[in-house]
Amino acid sequence: MVKDIYDETYDNCVTIAQLDRLSDIQSRFGLKDEVARAFPRLADELRNMGFEVHRHIHHSKTNVSWDPPLDVPFESWFFDQKFASTRQIPEDLVWAVFHADYPHLLPSYITFLDKAKSMGRLG
Repeated sequence: MVKDIYDETYDNCVTIAQLDRLSDIQSRFGLKDEVARAFPRLADELRNMGFEVHRHIHHSKTNVSWDPPLDVPFESWFFDQKFASTRQIPEDLVWAVFHADYPHLLPSYITFLDKAKSMGRLG
């Protein structure tokens, strides 16, 4: 069962990367150590698609970091969940964080891409 969850997360991560590449989005992916261990080729696969890959470390529920460092504001950490319920894109949006381990949010990511592109916010 745990392997199925990891396999689904891997598939969602690759799907998000493919959507981003098709949309000309310069994404950055954060991989937790346990995901990197479970899928040792994933980071290289994402890099080969043209994306930055960062180690994603959870120190606590409200304290995370990335290596190499990224300056992702706390209010962006749960953007995917907020967008799924509101379908609103803030005018001052800098980071749109979507989690590959929330498969139920993948359709809202596609909606986000479509809406952001129609607003002229993407390539």
